[in-house]
Amino acid sequence: ERHKTCMVRTPQGVVVWGTVEGAVRIAQQMHSLGLDKTKIYGGGGLVTQKYIDLGGKAVEGTIATWAYLDPNNPKVRGLIAKYEPRFKRKVDVFTAQGYDAIHILAQAIGQAGDSVSDRPAIQKAIRSIKYEGAVGEVTFDDNGQNVRKIVIARVENGKFIPVQ
Repeated sequence: ERHKTCMVRTPQGVVVWGTVEGAVRIAQQMHSLGLDKTKIYGGGGLVTQKYIDLGGKAVEGTIATWAYLDPNNPKVRGLIAKYEPRFKRKVDVFTAQGYDAIHILAQAIGQAGDSVSDRPAIQKAIRSIKYEGAVGEVTFDDNGQNVRKIVIARVENGKFIPVQ
């Protein structure tokens, strides 16, 4: 009996949408299988130093969406000055998002009036806010969805860098 040879094609890219640890395991398995030319694409959850530290060479070239923290932004510099000495760790985008969220909520409660329990008034106030924060300008659409600039980042030489 004659066997037909199957031609296996290497994928150009793999979308990994998940936790840092899971994405690192996938990257390491791809690396061990010789799939180094296959790009890994992911979301902002991958854009952490932990992803690079755990994944090493296997995560080089990863491309992900990123709520970039501009080091020239005075809010970022202020957050770094307060946060890093106190908590002994680097500010990442998740820290900045939490920081901005608390300030946005405080501003909305202030705009909503005396009753903190007036949820519809707070929701309406949040939708009207234009906040200049650590992650840049933040606004909300009519459904309450956050609208802000997202950039593309790539792991290059052990660091996430914005892609132009």
